[in-house]
Order: sequence, then C-alpha cells, then structure tokens
Amino acid sequence: MKLPRSILLPLFLLSACEAPTVPAWTERGRRPPTTDTSPPASSDREAEGPTAPPAATPALPRRAGVVFVHGTGDAGDTKDLVCSGAGDAYKCVVEGPVRDYWTQANVDSVRQRADGSMRPFAVIGCPLGSNAPWSNPSPAKRTAGSPSGAEPGTADCVAAQARRFLDGPDGKQGTDDDISDVAIVTHSGGSNVVRYLLTQRTKSADFARVHAAAKRVVAIAPPTRGTYLANYMFRKGSLGNTLNGVIAMLGGSGFYDDDGVAFIQTTEMDASNRDPARFAAVSADVAGVPMYVASGAAATVSIFESVSRCAGNLEADALAVLHTTFLSASDPATYRNACSDGFITCTSAMATASGGARVVFGRTDDGTVVGKAKFRNHNQSRRSCDGVDLDVRAAVDGAGMPRLDGGAAGGAAGSFAADVIRPRALTPGVEHLGAEPTLTSEVPAPSAEPTPRRVTSRVSRVAAGPGRSIRVAVVDREAHVVVSSERGAERVSAESGEIRIDGGRTGAEVEIVEAARPVEISAEVSTPTAFVGERAAVTVAVSDDGRPLAPRALRGAARSPSGRTVALAAERGPRDTWIMHTSLGPDAEPGVWHATFDAEGADVEGRPYQRTVEVAFVVAVPVARVEAIGASRAGRAIVVRAVTSAASRAHLGLRAVLECAGGRRREAQVSFVAEPGGREVELRFESPCGAAEGFSVGDAALVDHDAAATLTYLPSVATTNLR
Repeated sequence: MKLPRSILLPLFLLSACEAPTVPAWTERGRRPPTTDTSPPASSDREAEGPTAPPAATPALPRRAGVVFVHGTGDAGDTKDLVCSGAGDAYKCVVEGPVRDYWTQANVDSVRQRADGSMRPFAVIGCPLGSNAPWSNPSPAKRTAGSPSGAEPGTADCVAAQARRFLDGPDGKQGTDDDISDVAIVTHSGGSNVVRYLLTQRTKSADFARVHAAAKRVVAIAPPTRGTYLANYMFRKGSLGNTLNGVIAMLGGSGFYDDDGVAFIQTTEMDASNRDPARFAAVSADVAGVPMYVASGAAATVSIFESVSRCAGNLEADALAVLHTTFLSASDPATYRNACSDGFITCTSAMATASGGARVVFGRTDDGTVVGKAKFRNHNQSRRSCDGVDLDVRAAVDGAGMPRLDGGAAGGAAGSFAADVIRPRALTPGVEHLGAEPTLTSEVPAPSAEPTPRRVTSRVSRVAAGPGRSIRVAVVDREAHVVVSSERGAERVSAESGEIRIDGGRTGAEVEIVEAARPVEISAEVSTPTAFVGERAAVTVAVSDDGRPLAPRALRGAARSPSGRTVALAAERGPRDTWIMHTSLGPDAEPGVWHATFDAEGADVEGRPYQRTVEVAFVVAVPVARVEAIGASRAGRAIVVRAVTSAASRAHLGLRAVLECAGGRRREAQVSFVAEPGGREVELRFESPCGAAEGFSVGDAALVDHDAAATLTYLPSVATTNLR
C-alpha cells in the first residue's frame, strides 16, 4: 500500500536530517558478532605484600590515526568493516558511511596532517538507529531474531571496529604496525556512544583498548542533553508518533521510533547523564580524554547565499522547517533556547563546552558565537561546507593539546593517564581480582549545571521626541527598543520578558515591563536507578521566582517502557518539597521509565497556574549490592575495599573518585565477574596525594555492565580499614 504524500512529508522532514545510510528495516534483528567482554586476564596472582612492577617491554613506534563515528541511523555492522592498505594508506571502513554520510573528500581533508600527508583512518558503521549504546533488555521494537527481545549495545560494535583498526594492517595487537593514538570524530548521536564507551572503559577489553588510545574526541552537533525532536517522536498523540503507529499497522517500519532515538529524549538523557553505569556526568573531559565540541547556530535558508544550500537544498529546507516548528522556542526544561542547527539545540550541543574553551564552532549559552556557525546546519556540519573540514582538522591536530604525531601544538598538554595496576592479594578465602586492571584517570571538577537566569521586575522608559520612530525587536531572549531618527539609531536593551507598549505616537513614551520569572515545577530522582520489588521515589518542588509554593493539586504517574502506567502517591518531603513514590512489584518491567507530574495552584500574586514536568529513571533487577566499603592508606597508595554480594552471575564494575586536600582529583574503576555469594573488591590509587595530605573518597558506585544500571551509589566513603 502506498502512503499519501501528506502523511509522508512530516516524517521525511525528520528523516532528511540524518537519513540512515542503510534502511533501518534491512538491519533490524542483526547483531554484532559476539566479542569477549571479560576483563584482560593474567596468569599470575600476587602474594600478600607490595606489588612487583611489570616487566619492561621494548617501546613500539607510535602511529596516530583518526576514527569517524556517524550519527543516529543504521549503517552496517562489524562484519561490514573492511581493512586494507599499509602505512599512511591503512584504513578500516564500512563503505556506506564513507559514501553517504561523511563523503571521502571530507574524510581526507580532516585526516590531513600539517605537512600535507595523510593519517590512517577508520570509518565506523553500526546500527546506531535501532539500538542504544548499552545492551537493552526492553527494546522499543522486538527483533525477530531474538526471542528474549534483548538487544546488544552499539558501543560494543563501535569498540570492536575501532579495536580492529588499532590492531594495524596485520590484525594483531602488539606488533609495530599498531595504531597507538587516535582522535575520534563523531557526529550527532555518535558522540553519546563514544561517551559511554570511554566512561565504561573497564566493561570489556575492546573498551579499555580504545580508551587507552584515545587522545581527544571532536564531537560535532552532539545531543549531550538530548533533543526535543526525540521527545516529539515518542510523545503519544504527537503527529510523528501517530503516523509511525499508522505505518506500523500497515506493516511498514516507522521513522526515528527505535532505541537509537528513544534514549536521546531530553528526560532520558538527564537520567543517563547522572547514572554512573552510563555517562556518569556531563564534563569537558570524558574519563580523562578531552572533548572538543562544534555545532551550527541557525538552520538558515537563503536563496541569496549559496553557502546556506551546501549539503543539499531539500535537506536545508527540512532543517529550517524543523528549527522553526519545534526548536525555536525558549524552554529550559527541554534545553531549547531558540538556537539550533535544525536537529540539536545549542544548549544540548554545547553542554561540554567548558566555558567556550574547547568550542570548534558554534554558539554557547551566553550568546558567544565561535567561528562560522550561521550556515552550518546539522547536515552541513558533517560535510566540507563553509570550511567545516578545516575547523575539524585543526581540532584533530590538537590546538592547545599534544599533537597526535608528537610534539606540542601551541599550548600545555592536557592531563591524561591510564594506569594498569596489579592489586595485592586480599583476605584469604575471599575471591578477589588478582591481576585484573584498575584504570585511573585525571578528572576535572564537576561542571556546574546551567541554571536559568533569574529575571526581576523592572520598568524602563525611552522618550521618543519629534521626528523619531520607535521599533521593538525581540532577538532570542533579549528585548531591544530601537529609537531611530535621521541622525542615526539609539538602542536600549533589556532582559527578556513580557513587553507592553503604551502609546506609540511620535513623542510618546515606550514602557518595557519585564515579567517576573514564571512558576516553575522541578523534579529530581534521588538515585538514577530504582529496583524491581522496591520503592521508586522522585522529589518534586514548585516555586515562584525562587520562593516555594504549596500546590493546590499535585498528580503524578510513571510510565514503563512498554507503556504501562502506574499512579504515584504524594507525601510531604523536607524543605517545601513533595515525595512522589510507588512500590515496584516483582513483575515491574526493567528499563527506562518516565514520570510525569502536574501541579495546579496560585502563584505569590494569586494568579492561577498549571505546570507539568517530566523526568526519567532506570528500573533494574537487583543482582548485587555493596555490603561494606571503606578507604585507607596502604603505603604510598590509597585503597578502596568493598565487600559485595551477588544473587546471580553478573559482569560488574566498581568505581570511585578520590580528591586530595590540595584539590587534585582522580577516578578509578575496575570490572569483575560476580558469582552468587560474597566477594571482596579493591581499587588502588597509586601515590595521588602527599604522605601528609588529607583525602576523601566519594561518588562510589557498583554498576551492572550487562544492564547498564547502577546497583549501589554512595556519595561518600568512610576513611577506615575493613579488616
């Protein structure tokens, strides 16, 4: 049955942004080949006492390369990767993304060295549209080839392909043709896959290998805080969601309605960004690897400027329509701020911008525009449009960072360390890690979450005398009053708010009234993960210009991944908050749940309001927990020991952050396979703090790598010895 154009057009506008290079329905059900996800093994176990240093090995030549990771869409699988060539001509590519996504000309420009020669490169192709970065027991679409419905994570596919590239032309690790250093260039949704891979670097040998080789990530248009367009496609009742349902009823496959898009809903990204089992945090450094960001600032279409038509007329038109229809609003809850590239808002793309210090091109939240951002819409930012390739090449080369090929590039080197440490043997009779690795890296101080600028009531008056005209313009969130005359123009600016003009005749006064900040409702999940059979709770607060309000009515409901709805009960919480909660039964569905809250009442001036907010949280099966944990000095090292218990076999990770009294911070994590019963696990920080320097350990988490869920989270760890 052929669908009418009136139905297909809105969905085409969405698909024009990031059309999969291989149709999604031809890839559905295909899995990457099984890879060994166990941590690197060792044949020896140390006796009680100091660790012997590993034997020295001859240094191998260092060779640098570039890895390209495409955006949301299905573009092949691990079996499609083909490696060929040697030396600078060495490459590993999936042909579809080279031909249809990046273009060979753009790839060649980005991988060019300062002397004109070319770096080896890899172009990844994975099912980033069908699957999320992590394994998913409750996918949006059940696959025919998987009776359980569970899907693998695309990070496994990306890591497997990147590791094959790192092994060099001979396909063997440890030989002199290995690629030792890489810059990873991502576009759109590919950045989240790489963020997860680097953050969960102990999940598998492939993850650890890629992390060790990564020198920097250049993330173009990354949906770090998600995109409202994903919200729209999955919101029941929206045109996109309804049309996808109609297409499914007719036996077809919808557009942007699978797990690769579902997880970049703004609510789900909020949950994932604070989950230690996924992204852990929003930071300019990902597990010690510096991250550069880039994004267009407007999806502009102009028949008078040919640069705005680069990368396709139809694509440019579609992105402009998407920006105007969905993203041009100012809505902090969904990270819209009237600035986008047609697919990703500037606020989401620039979340890791580190105050603008690592912006390749784009517009930061304070309005600063870096580089030629105007005509770089979502499609153009992955092509050689308006010098995009030259800007990305400069970031790959590492302005202000160590060059990939050795030497410095105009600045101090960034801090990065990946130490492999053999822990000492632990308590006799307790299974322990032996020589499995603890990976540590420098981590920056946590980035402050952006907060909306508070607007206070204020009145300004501008006198317009004879011969002058008055014009009021609103640009983004700023109101401009322009008083013009033959002698020029005078402009008065004010923060955004409600604008009222009294009069308007020549000689009249213009009065700008800035409205007070509107009533806000906020919701915060106390922990990223709730467990089947236990209580799930969300803290809700309502305020007017920072002053707490008691709503007349507060309702809440939680929606499971399959759409089942559960009502939430309300009880008073601390400091003018409410706790919305429910008990999850033993049959509760694992996966990401969405909780929606509606508040009604009157603001501080007695005006009625009605506000809605949505948050997401993860529901998991409690396979293990931390029974006891403590941190102590052991010679020059600081050791964190945890006693864990597991109900079933699982692939787990333990991570923590150490902060020295002098301000230096290091993160460490280790993975292990838990069997039913108890086990002691150890993390070691080697000589990070001075002998007399105080320290604290916090942000400790036991994570389930198989389900990408946090099992235990502890904001602080007692300084004690468990023995």
